[in-house]
Amino acid sequence: MTEQFTTPMEEEFQQALASEQDGEVKAAFSGGLDDYLSAIVGNVYRLGDRANLILTANDAAGGLAIWQNTTGHPVLVDGGRLYVKTASTGACTVSVGLNAAANPLVPAVATNMFSGQSVAATGVFVSATAFIVPKDAYVVASVASGASAGLVGNLLFTAVVVAA
Repeated sequence: MTEQFTTPMEEEFQQALASEQDGEVKAAFSGGLDDYLSAIVGNVYRLGDRANLILTANDAAGGLAIWQNTTGHPVLVDGGRLYVKTASTGACTVSVGLNAAANPLVPAVATNMFSGQSVAATGVFVSATAFIVPKDAYVVASVASGASAGLVGNLLFTAVVVAA
């Protein structure tokens, strides 16, 4: 027989959800323990959500991949990984980073995470850079030079909501 262990905070959360007289708790905290803790404790930092974006061979600004911060809070982006499963058929470099413009497709190359990284060879490329993405801003991956034809891969990173 396996015994299940819970913390006192998890027990309090489960009791609040089970309470027949507190329907508001059920509605407000149906998102789980993180939401409940944020409400009763204040600044709770969740473990990061992981973004896994499929790269699309598209040479337009932001054409490779776009992620928008829709959390309503600033987000710390960390741990960028560029996985090139199939290399571009010709010379190609990509840049990835913050684009705070209202339109993520403005012709600006963002370089916070990767700047001119060659994708003409397969492999996993790692960025040690972390940066804040304001609410409603974007992380964009764009071709910096060359052409992305034939490119297959993923952009992965961790996004942690920074509570105000």
